[in-house]
Amino acid sequence: MQASNSKKLAEIDEVTIAEVNSELVTAKAGSINDSSLQRIVHGSPKIYPSIQCNSNDSVPKGSKPWGDKGGNTQALLDVVWSQLSQKYTELQQSGALNVLDGAWQIMAPVFKAVFHDEFAEMLGEKHHQNARNAYIKAVAWHPNRELLAVAHHDDLLYVYQLDNHKWISKTLSHEFMVDISCLEWKYRAAATLAVGARSGVCIWELYSSGDKMPPHFIFDARTTKNRPNVPSGSSTGSSSVSETSSPSPAFAKSAWMSYLQYPKHTAILSLSWDPTPGSHLLASTSALDSTVVIWDTLTDTATPLRRPDSGSHLVRWSPNGAWLFVASVKGHIRIWETKRWTDKLILNPSGRAVKSACWTPDGANLFYSLRGENDLNLIYFNKAVTGIDCKSIPVKSFPVVEETLASGQKQKLEGVIRDIYIDQVTGERMVISFENSNVLALFMVRKMTGLAVATDSVCLFSGYIRGASLHVDPPSVTSISTIPTVRADSVGDAQPLHITFARKFEHGSLLTIAWDNGTVTFTPLYFLDSSKITAPKF
Repeated sequence: MQASNSKKLAEIDEVTIAEVNSELVTAKAGSINDSSLQRIVHGSPKIYPSIQCNSNDSVPKGSKPWGDKGGNTQALLDVVWSQLSQKYTELQQSGALNVLDGAWQIMAPVFKAVFHDEFAEMLGEKHHQNARNAYIKAVAWHPNRELLAVAHHDDLLYVYQLDNHKWISKTLSHEFMVDISCLEWKYRAAATLAVGARSGVCIWELYSSGDKMPPHFIFDARTTKNRPNVPSGSSTGSSSVSETSSPSPAFAKSAWMSYLQYPKHTAILSLSWDPTPGSHLLASTSALDSTVVIWDTLTDTATPLRRPDSGSHLVRWSPNGAWLFVASVKGHIRIWETKRWTDKLILNPSGRAVKSACWTPDGANLFYSLRGENDLNLIYFNKAVTGIDCKSIPVKSFPVVEETLASGQKQKLEGVIRDIYIDQVTGERMVISFENSNVLALFMVRKMTGLAVATDSVCLFSGYIRGASLHVDPPSVTSISTIPTVRADSVGDAQPLHITFARKFEHGSLLTIAWDNGTVTFTPLYFLDSSKITAPKF
C-alpha cells in the first residue's frame, strides 16, 4: 500500500483514512477508486461510515442552533446573573453591603456586558466561538458495547449502533433534558447513561428487548408532566436530592430516566463515573457552584465536596478509581484521594483555568492543558508515598508553525490546545486538537515511570490527521461483490469539537471526531496492542 509519510501533513485535497503499521494512510478526497482507500476497505474487518447530524430530517422545524442569543445559552446566562444578583441581595439584606448599593446599581449592567463571554464560556459553549452554532454538544462511547451516544443541538439524544454498514439510531428526549453539556456511560453496566443538563443530572436506563441490545427500543406514546419537588435556596450541608422516573415521552418505554438535583448545583458542566467495580458513584460539577457533588445512584443520595473555589468546570475520575481530578474556573486544580477523601491543591503558574484533561488508562498520570496556552502538561503520582504525592510538569509545547505542503501551499499548524484524549483501551494512542485548526496531531504514548516523565519520550509524534468523511453504499443483492462501495470526502474547513476513542475495538484504536459542521467521523488506527504481545520462550 502506498502510504504517505506519517510525519508530513496531507495535501488540502487529501484525507486521512487510517493508520496501518504506524503509518498514516491518505486518499484523494471524493475518490472511490483510490488504491489506498480500496486496500483499507478490502482489508478492514468493519467499515465505519460517517454520521451526519445536520441533515434536514434530524433538525426539527423551528429549532435554533445551540447557543443562539435568543435561545438556550441566553437563558443560561440569565441563570448565572440571577444567581449573582441573589447572592448580592442576601448580603445587602444582612447589612454588610449597604454602602455599595448605589455602586451596584450603576455597575451591574457594565459587569454583565463585560463578563458575558466568560459566563457563556463557563456554561458549556466548549470554549470556542464556532461551538455557538454547533450541531453536536457531546459524544460518548459505551464502555463495553458498540453504542455511541450523540447529543444534538436541539437537546435530542441519539444512541447509534452500526448494522450492516449503516448506523441505526433511536432517540431519547425529555422535558428535563435542557441545555445538554456532557454525556457519560456507566462502567460495568448494561446501558446506563448520565446526561448533564441545565438544572440537574438525567440518569437513563436503557433496557433491551429479548436478545437485542439497545437502542432497539419498544416505542410508547405515554408522557409525563410531573416535575421533581426540589428544595431551593438551601445553604445547609445536608444532602438534598430530588428524583423522578418516567419513560421518554413519545419514544421508548424501555428507556427510563431518573432526574437528580442538588440545591444551587445547576448548569452542570462535567460528569464522571467511578470505575471501581461495584460502585454506583457519579461526580458532577457546576459553573455556578464550587461544590463537587458525589451522587450515589443506587440510594439516590448526594454528598457535597465543598472547598473555597470559584466554580468547577471539569471533573475526571481516574481509571483505577483512586483519584478525582477537579479543575476550577479560576485557575487551579484539586486532586482528591477517594479512600479518605483528602485533597491537594495545585496552582497553575499562569493563573489560567484548565482547558482539557485526560487520564492514562492505569490512572498513574494525567495530561492536561490550560486555556489559551499551547503547552501539554502532565501530573504524575509517586506510588511509593502514602497520601497524595503528585507533581505537575510541562511535557511538550506546540508553537504555531507553518508547514509547506508538497504542492507548495502553506498551512499553519498547532498552537493553542483545544482537547486531549487518550485511548482508554490500549493507552498507546493520544490525539490533540487545536483552536482554529482543522488538523489533529496523533501521538504514540509510552507507559511511564517516575524516571520517564522527565524525558521527551512520554509521547512520540506520529503524524497529522486531516478529517475524512466516509460514505458507504452496501453491495446490492444483484451484485456479485460483497465489498461495499466507499467514498472518502473532506470535511473542509470544519473544526473538531469533540474527540474520543471507542471503548470496544479489537484491532488497535478507533478515533471518533465530532466536527462543528454536524459530521461525526471515524478513523481506525490499526496496530497490535503491546499488552497482547508475548515474549518468545527459549
